Amino acid sequence: MKFTDRYLIAQNAGCPIKSISNLTSTLKDKFDIFMYTSNNEFDVNRSELNVESDTWTELDGISVFCYSENNWSSSQLIRIVNQIKPQVVYHNSVLLFRYGIVPHHLTLFGKMNCDEIISAPRGTIQVEALQLKSRKKKLAL
Repeated sequence: MKFTDRYLIAQNAGCPIKSISNLTSTLKDKFDIFMYTSNNEFDVNRSELNVESDTWTELDGISVFCYSENNWSSSQLIRIVNQIKPQVVYHNSVLLFRYGIVPHHLTLFGKMNCDEIISAPRGTIQVEALQLKSRKKKLAL
């Protein structure tokens, strides 16, 4: 199962979308992949994408759950993950609250069941990046 703030249906988030797409297209024939992502675009208006929200849909062979901003909660996240029972949970960020911090802590405290956690910080823990908003980042890490 993958947690990421944007996926293929979003157009403005850049490289993370492409790298996640490449990863999932490489692995989808060997594993069942479930993606948990938002239903809004990466723009100043956070405009809603033209996609069915708060339900599972299939996109290019990947099961995708696009939550709506109004319906996100940690209890929803726990319910979804525990229904799927993934062996591996992959976070595309370690510092984003909904996609790194919350899922990681819920897993560590036994609220979400999985065998393994993989975190991909994508440069956010490089020395230069940690110097920006360092107090907030040190608390999260």
